[in-house]
Amino acid sequence: MTDIALVVFDTLRYDAFQAQFDWLPGRRYTSAWAPSHWTVPVHGAMFTGRYPSEVGVVGQCPALDCDDRVLAELLSDAGYETLGFTNNLNLQPWRQYDRGFDRFTGGWRWQAMQPDVFDWEATLSAADWRRPGKVATTVRELFESDVDTTRSLAWLVNRLRRKLGNGPFRDSGLRQARAWIRDAIDETRDQFLFCNLMEAHWPYDPAIDGVRSGYDDGFSTPIEETIARASRDRDAWLDAYEAAVGYLSREFRPMFERLQATFDVIVCCADHGELFGEHDAWGHGYGLAPELTHVPLVVWRRDRSDPTPVDRPVSLLDVFATITSAADIETTRRGVDLGHSPLRDRSLLTEYHGQTSVSQIEALLAAGIDNRTVRAYDEWEYGVVTADGYAYESRDGFVTPDDTDADFRERLADARTDLAPPPVEQPCEETVETTEHLEALGYL
Repeated sequence: MTDIALVVFDTLRYDAFQAQFDWLPGRRYTSAWAPSHWTVPVHGAMFTGRYPSEVGVVGQCPALDCDDRVLAELLSDAGYETLGFTNNLNLQPWRQYDRGFDRFTGGWRWQAMQPDVFDWEATLSAADWRRPGKVATTVRELFESDVDTTRSLAWLVNRLRRKLGNGPFRDSGLRQARAWIRDAIDETRDQFLFCNLMEAHWPYDPAIDGVRSGYDDGFSTPIEETIARASRDRDAWLDAYEAAVGYLSREFRPMFERLQATFDVIVCCADHGELFGEHDAWGHGYGLAPELTHVPLVVWRRDRSDPTPVDRPVSLLDVFATITSAADIETTRRGVDLGHSPLRDRSLLTEYHGQTSVSQIEALLAAGIDNRTVRAYDEWEYGVVTADGYAYESRDGFVTPDDTDADFRERLADARTDLAPPPVEQPCEETVETTEHLEALGYL
């Protein structure tokens, strides 16, 4: 059997990848497109081989609770040991992203959200961490809580070490992932590995490479900044982001080399990009701009060394077909096997599903943004990728590469004809703890 790894670089822009990952071997797909603009729907698509709207994995209903057998389940059925490590807080067991995984865990932020770990981040504010007395008082609360005391204290110790710039929490979880994967790899078994790395995600942690002059991560959330049309020091933000991407590249390299020694197929991609004031937007909370949806995708295979880039458009939906094909699993989902199928011209969709949660809508209204504006950002939008370029709907109109929309509008309409109606009927509710953690990363 073929050992397979899927590594997702969360929030890694295509241009930043090109600039800092020139060392990464494999076939590069220079026109790869994410089916949406943020983590939940994109992972839903990669795990099911269907568009997010078809399986109902969208912003206001983020659980992977579709009827289809998902990627890890299919691989487990085929005899693989399935391993998952995520640093993204959205990919949680109670949202069913552990479906089919024999082992599924995550980094320090992810661990903090588990039911048996004391919720330090929700209990202590940023200022509280600088007050030893407040931390000590909270430790007493820990012993009165129904949690795993040992794991909770270990998390606290490592969190405090991170404040000093050392220990396993120095980054957003890459080093933890590398250590966990090193121990989990078993060359006597057929394995599938999924890993999500968050080093390129906001707030582009200054602890990685020291304090970066001019960078301020103290604003509310990227989506609020976008709607308010706020002005930021773009150069300072880009400097911070590029430093974080540089760290990701350097620290991932030894991890990739370890994967090469064991795995036969390694798929590396981003789930989406990031906006730094382009189109008057920040982060990745709104829209289908190419800076969000045009993503890096590289497939390395032990038995093939052809590094010739592929410039024909492909979708991250193809990741599902590529992995199932490598495992000799037959499916009838969307997408093509990037390793064997002759790539033909296709119309590929991108989807924006409105606000990411009801809580986000409520927060924007509470911040004083008028209801009409907030609701306008909650309208669904679509884009289409063809061999002729990329066009997409936006609040400012239909954006095309050549300022003419006739052909692209027709292709978009055609591509949407076989989409099933969205199965979402009611928004899914989140727990208070989940909401607070996601707010800390700018999702809500």
